[in-house]
Amino acid sequence: MGSPILRTIMRIVYALVLLSVLSALAAAEVVEEEKDPAAIFGKFTLWSLVAAYAIYHLGKKSYSKRAYIVSMLLSLLIAGFLLGSEPSSVGVIQDTVLMLANNTIFPPRFVGLAVFLGFIAVAGRIFCGVCCPFGILQELSSRLGLNKVKLPNKAADAVRAAVFVTMVAVTLILSTSFFEPVNPFSVFKREVLTMQFDHVEMTAVASGIFSIILSVFVYRPFCRLACPYGFLANLGSKKARYVLSRDDRCIECKKCENVCPTGQAGRGHPHTECYYCRKCIEVCPTQAIVLKK
Repeated sequence: MGSPILRTIMRIVYALVLLSVLSALAAAEVVEEEKDPAAIFGKFTLWSLVAAYAIYHLGKKSYSKRAYIVSMLLSLLIAGFLLGSEPSSVGVIQDTVLMLANNTIFPPRFVGLAVFLGFIAVAGRIFCGVCCPFGILQELSSRLGLNKVKLPNKAADAVRAAVFVTMVAVTLILSTSFFEPVNPFSVFKREVLTMQFDHVEMTAVASGIFSIILSVFVYRPFCRLACPYGFLANLGSKKARYVLSRDDRCIECKKCENVCPTGQAGRGHPHTECYYCRKCIEVCPTQAIVLKK
């Protein structure tokens, strides 16, 4: 089948999916939830500021290792442990699908989804790299230096896509949350600190702890194998406005390629799995790696 025909078929499929979603939304009931608006606004404000700071200074080559660590700690301590597990990128995506399954609408969830997708459109996985509290926990665990297992990108992408499709199918068919029993963001719930949680939350917390421990040996296992936001980021990062790239000062020493935990620092790679860990920047002898359009 020629590529023009395939592209036409895909456009028709996308149009049908979009029409189905729009028709479901048109018939949906608007509902309200008890949330803390101040905490939610605080989270998104912090994330936006941290991401903007990182993007600006990466473009100026002035994003130091100290600034990188401070950015991560702010997101981890404030958006994670202080403000709790919600909203999270996983929760917002799961709840969006669940709303479609239950024929309901909670408008703030769609606003949150739009913001998360906006991060991808601007700079790919910048949210995953310096904003996502659970992603940061995995990143810090990987810094222990034992992550010797390299996940093949194609295989990891296939697993994550299968998990995403399964999440959507289970949620739509059973009208129940697929990720709630295993949502690793539960490690940030306030109940965890007081050890007052039910068996479902206990399973989710155990899932989070397991992913953190596994991160010591495998780079960001949840991000790369199961995260629904990671799946969307993999697709959207190909069209991101900004991306880390080499300029004409590159001497082809391949040090960046050797140190990249996802194996995507080489020329011609799509950088869809770039988590802005700065390892390539740190080893580049000519400062040839910069964030650019």
